[in-house]
Amino acid sequence: MKQATEFAQLLRSLDGQKYGAYKRLKGMYQFRQFRLAIDHAQVDPYAPPSKMRVIMNRETANIPDNLLDSKNKIVAVSDFLARTFKESIESLKHNDKHAKSARNISIDR
Repeated sequence: MKQATEFAQLLRSLDGQKYGAYKRLKGMYQFRQFRLAIDHAQVDPYAPPSKMRVIMNRETANIPDNLLDSKNKIVAVSDFLARTFKESIESLKHNDKHAKSARNISIDR
């Protein structure tokens, strides 16, 4: 697994490169409190969008064990996290300062 510093270096090296170079981003990167998994990198403007995941342990996310002790609770917590992320994205899109950088961020249903 690569470290966050390697991810930052790779991003800098890709600046100004063609879309195809972004394939080099694929992989797992360790940050201080989470891991970033880049499962697919968009290789041209018309290709399917990039797919990424953030992986964080429950203790870091402060999700109590008793909220994940049944299938229904796991679904409810997952739904809450997905909706909260979506609302945060929408909030960024409406903030002029971040609108351009956030306009293409989305979350799968």
